[in-house]
Amino acid sequence: GSMINRGSLYEKMEGKGFLKIEVNDTGCGMSQDDLQKLFQKFSQPNAEGSQRQIGSGLGLWITKSLCELMNGGVRVYSKPKVGTCFSAVIQADCLPIQGSHSRDNLALAKAFAESNRKRRVLIADDDPYNLDVHTYLLRELGFDEIETADDGGSLLSKFRSRPERYYEVVVTDVSMPQVNGIKAAEMIREFEASEGRRNRVKIGFITGHSNLRDKEHCARTPISALFYLSKPITVSVLESFFKVGSSMIE
Repeated sequence: GSMINRGSLYEKMEGKGFLKIEVNDTGCGMSQDDLQKLFQKFSQPNAEGSQRQIGSGLGLWITKSLCELMNGGVRVYSKPKVGTCFSAVIQADCLPIQGSHSRDNLALAKAFAESNRKRRVLIADDDPYNLDVHTYLLRELGFDEIETADDGGSLLSKFRSRPERYYEVVVTDVSMPQVNGIKAAEMIREFEASEGRRNRVKIGFITGHSNLRDKEHCARTPISALFYLSKPITVSVLESFFKVGSSMIE
């Protein structure tokens, strides 16, 4: 088996942010019954093939309580005989970079945010925490008309059900089950062509596993992505791409 630990910091403009910590393993996994009682006091899963249980069964309850006290939470995804993923999110302070929050910069940021008020965004990610964080970052840029989808299929259904120019931007995770973000983007372009839509929606990608071949593919037609960003992302990085308004993949 194996274990992967990953940490990400998502910046917020006013010096606040969210710290996300993930722990993934390829162990024996847990059943739905175990998951239902996992965060209860003095409770431990009884996974088949696991080592003898030790401890009091308070660790996860304490972890969840502490995260909630810091305006966050804990989620777990598990499949028997496959593995488990724990993700914890807490609110965190971000130290300002000297000169980055001058009065002129704040005035420009405010004007930019105001220009985004009525620009509709459709964002897709199969990870609920990532979806919440990225939605939050977009709101920091002034977007207040945001719709979400939890997979590529839902993203396509929502896009196809809306008239031309309804969404100005589609932001999607790359790695999603069934229909991934790149395939969804290709199908959006095919739909626009079949409907004779001349005003193509801007498409941006966010990924936890950057791939040069995927990045180059997304930059070319027919997708012509606005951006292809590796997680974690920040408000300032997103802002730079939206200000340009055309493909600027580096």
